[in-house]
Amino acid sequence: MLQFWLATSLPGFCLLAVAAAQGSDLVDPGNRWFNLAAVDAVDGDSFAYLVSRPTAKGTVEFGAHAFGPHAPAAAEAMAEQVRVWDREQRGGPGPKFAVWPKNTPDDSLTEGLVIDKRHSRVTISWPAAASAATGQGVQHRPAE
Repeated sequence: MLQFWLATSLPGFCLLAVAAAQGSDLVDPGNRWFNLAAVDAVDGDSFAYLVSRPTAKGTVEFGAHAFGPHAPAAAEAMAEQVRVWDREQRGGPGPKFAVWPKNTPDDSLTEGLVIDKRHSRVTISWPAAASAATGQGVQHRPAE
């Protein structure tokens, strides 16, 4: 559920793809599970992506690598959402989906991500953590 949490709570969320011929030590082109990234939603000039590494205890530690003029803020935004997921959502009930008529005003929608479709509005919320999610609020993704 971490992947879905980041997709619905982190503004600028995207997936990172790297051509196999251009892989590096930092980005593994074969790693399809940890290709989660986010572009700085304010200036669009920086991005961060999720990384993991094994620990001595046999578990995995998450982190974020970032690039660009606002790299520290981009990495911190991603890391904070991983912490919120770990604290509030890990092992929790998961997201709630609701579909609303197209003309439903924002103030009548469930708090969370709003995806405007041609004939409806879809909301995705995380009830146990909605108040703790930094930047979650009511977000909009335009109809495709």
